[in-house]
Amino acid sequence: MVVRRVHVDRGRSGYKDVSREGFDSARAAVTSGAVRTLIVWKLDRLSRKGIAEVGPLLDEFDQVGGRLVSVMDKVDSGSPGARLALASLSEWARAESETQGERIRHAKQYLRNRGRWIGGQPPTGCASPLIQGD
Repeated sequence: MVVRRVHVDRGRSGYKDVSREGFDSARAAVTSGAVRTLIVWKLDRLSRKGIAEVGPLLDEFDQVGGRLVSVMDKVDSGSPGARLALASLSEWARAESETQGERIRHAKQYLRNRGRWIGGQPPTGCASPLIQGD
C-alpha cells in the first residue's frame, strides 16, 4: 500500500460545523477515484458528528468502490459488519465530544462563579486558576 497524501485539519474540530479542508480533500480523493482507501488513525479523528456525517461518507465510498479503514479501531468498511461497527463508533465519538463539552462548560461556570480566571495565564491580580480548598 502506498500513502499518496496525508490530509490534516489542525485546529479544526471534527464536531463543530466548520470548514475542514483536509476532510473535504480526503473525501474527494476517494469519491473521485484518485485513491481507493481512506485510512484514519482513529475514527473519532475523522469525525465527531456521528452517523449523520459518517453514514453519507460510507455511502459515497460504496458507490465508487472505496473503503474507510480505522487503524486503532481495527475496522475496514470493506469487511462484513463493518458498517454497523463504524456507525456505533461514530456515535460514541459524538457522545464523548458532547460529554466533554458539557464538563468544560460546567468547569468554566464553576470558576466564573468564584471569580477565578477560566483559561490561560491569569492576568496580574487574578486568582490562580488552580482550585485549592474549594
